[in-house]
Amino acid sequence: MYSVMLVDDSKLTRSFLKDQLTNSNYHVIAEAADGLEAIELFRLHKPDVTVLDIMIPYYCGMSCLRKMLEIDPTSSIIMCSSIGQQYHIQQSLCLGAKDYIVKPQFNSLKTVLDNVISSI
Repeated sequence: MYSVMLVDDSKLTRSFLKDQLTNSNYHVIAEAADGLEAIELFRLHKPDVTVLDIMIPYYCGMSCLRKMLEIDPTSSIIMCSSIGQQYHIQQSLCLGAKDYIVKPQFNSLKTVLDNVISSI
């Protein structure tokens, strides 16, 4: 079973994603509500995949992405973004994110995770 860390400032979103992932046989090992917590938990848990929201407090998602990839350049990070942030999505892919999910439509979450996991 692969481990996943969720980073989103919305507790409701994290809860929803955790339920979806648990039902799809993924193990959510950590949840963070902001960038500082995300970096700390990333170092501590070393998840197989991190689902990272772009718009979070303290260290935005883009800064977290950079920092996580400095810590572990082989990290598999999937960015989350609302529809209006296409520039940030493209920028995150250029920086090394493996894929992205458009919020709030998470119907592609399992497919994206499965694709990222298969490339590990």
